[in-house]
Amino acid sequence: MGYSLDVPIIKLLQKGKIMDKMIVIVFTNETNAFNGLTELKNLHRNGDITLYNEMVISKDDRGEISTKDIKDDGPIGTFMGMSVGALLGMFGGPVGMLAGMSGGALAGMFYDINEADIDIEFVDEVSKKMVPGTVAILADVNEEWTTPIDSKMVESGGVVFRQLRRDVEDNQIEQRINKEQESIEKFKKELQASKDDAKDKINEHINKAKENLVSLSERAKKKEESLKEDMQRKIETLEGQVKDLDQKNRDKINQMIERVKTEYNTKIDKLHRAFEAAKVELDS
Repeated sequence: MGYSLDVPIIKLLQKGKIMDKMIVIVFTNETNAFNGLTELKNLHRNGDITLYNEMVISKDDRGEISTKDIKDDGPIGTFMGMSVGALLGMFGGPVGMLAGMSGGALAGMFYDINEADIDIEFVDEVSKKMVPGTVAILADVNEEWTTPIDSKMVESGGVVFRQLRRDVEDNQIEQRINKEQESIEKFKKELQASKDDAKDKINEHINKAKENLVSLSERAKKKEESLKEDMQRKIETLEGQVKDLDQKNRDKINQMIERVKTEYNTKIDKLHRAFEAAKVELDS
């Protein structure tokens, strides 16, 4: 079935939002997959899409997934902000097969899925299509319309799955830091008004909230640095792409560069403010 352009995506286009997606294209054999990869690179070269990163994976007769080809971009051993190993495990089989996984492994997988800004339903649908013997392209793509990729991949015998990347972690971190700050201030007021026999318990609550705040501030800093790296990588890709385009597509890509800078810097600034707010609270 796959994921394609729908009303929410059209609304985002009208607002000028960045249309970054994770795209998985499943093929029945390796030859078709690499033909499909060539077509994706041609679409990038022509300015129809922007291909930030890509890798080719295959599932053998035993159901094990391995990489066939991966673009050497970004931190070593990562793809779209998550480890290659986690990504391979993610598409190893339908979600219904996870019952045998340990609690820690299962929690880790769901954490990886969340970090990559993709839905479990998307992972499940792709996994079901990736039967033994199939080969797939995983790509980090910006596309305004689905037709260019769909038409070329159908010609190459591929089935396309899309997941719009909705990175909301900056909002989540900011909200949780605000909540912990509010809790600490509330407990401090309660501490001043409480009797001696209740103070130890209230101090435990304060210490726990501060522990949470330390963890959140570290997470904010890590996410801030990750966004800076991702922004730089995407800008470099776009700047490299724009050199060989006609004026119309060059203008489009230049506009996209400005959108990337604006959206990423908004998120980076938000995380930096949240980190500084947490630091002030912890130092007080």
